Amino acid sequence: MPEEDYIGSTLKNLKEEILSLRFKIIFLFILLILKIYFASNIKENIAIYRIYYIFLYYIILRLIAEFVEIFILRIYNKKHGYELNHYDNFVLAVHRISLFLSHLIFFFILLDLFGLEFSKIITSISIFTATLTFMFSEYIINLISGISIMFSKKFKINQYIQVGEIKGRVINLTLLHIELMNDSGELIFVPNRFIFIKEITNISKTNRKKIKFEFLLPISLYNQIDNLEKEVKEQMLDKFKENLAENNISLDITKVNTDSALIVFNFEIDNFSYNKEQKIKKEAGKIILKFISKQKQMTNQANIKK
Repeated sequence: MPEEDYIGSTLKNLKEEILSLRFKIIFLFILLILKIYFASNIKENIAIYRIYYIFLYYIILRLIAEFVEIFILRIYNKKHGYELNHYDNFVLAVHRISLFLSHLIFFFILLDLFGLEFSKIITSISIFTATLTFMFSEYIINLISGISIMFSKKFKINQYIQVGEIKGRVINLTLLHIELMNDSGELIFVPNRFIFIKEITNISKTNRKKIKFEFLLPISLYNQIDNLEKEVKEQMLDKFKENLAENNISLDITKVNTDSALIVFNFEIDNFSYNKEQKIKKEAGKIILKFISKQKQMTNQANIKK
């Protein structure tokens, strides 16, 4: 799935909340009609009775929750002058908390529908409180941290951040984890508690980033390393003159093996974006491959002449 499509599938703004609300109202209307025409059938069959009221209570709960969501988000959007399709951490937090609370209440309703006494369940649970607290402590910490993150301004959806050693673009925020898309296009799930125990850098806010491009250079071409650096600098500065300066490009030799050397080109760019990073890496790779291919061809021709 393309990154843009994935991001779009995780977001729900005020406009989508209104559409969802309309659908649920229609579904509630259908359920009420069924009750009018099939009331006796529903009461006589305990299984049908439970299924019907499971759907009915769930729809009513979600309708109430979404009415509250829409009310809060309308005030928020009006206050800040946002459009209906605006999406940020606050919108996400309201939606996640609404879902969590409505599902929690629905769980208690289910207990009642199936004839389970809530007081007895609470008494049973209290006996194992210490054990449960230990078992779910990580879950609870992530939950509290998730709510804190959503209402904070440390970072938001679409920004590029670093959590400890993990780097990536924020794709989604949930009550339990942060979803990051790394430079390789892999999806990484970072537990929310890490935000408070590890160092966080919002690279998008600093608007400046060092891009590293690693590759192996054959030892046979080691004496051409200065020419390679010059070639890369000239072509990259010509291609990305608005983002790169000569002193923003450097070459490091990080490891030397018997048959190759690990070389790293560093490109420090302003006005960072994920797409810009990908373009720089792609162009650098093309220049280096072309240079190595050309040098090998020249070596082969020299050997033939000998």
